[in-house]
Amino acid sequence: MSDPIPARSPTPIEQLLTPADLARILRCGRNRPYDLAASGALPCVRLGASIRFRPEDVRAFLAGASPRPAPVLPLDRRAR
Repeated sequence: MSDPIPARSPTPIEQLLTPADLARILRCGRNRPYDLAASGALPCVRLGASIRFRPEDVRAFLAGASPRPAPVLPLDRRAR
């Protein structure tokens, strides 16, 4: 069976998973990724009001590893 989590992309932002991506991978409801992030069970990256998940954090979560804090990515507001 192939790995449903995408391999690394050329840029860090492209490799982040949306909650919808994660729900498809986990085959769960659309709110479950938000619940996992809110409880701290799965680290997430916050981009304004949106959240994203790093593939390596998802793999660790699925392997049963304890969560580690996700890095805070700087948001350059001038790039609009």
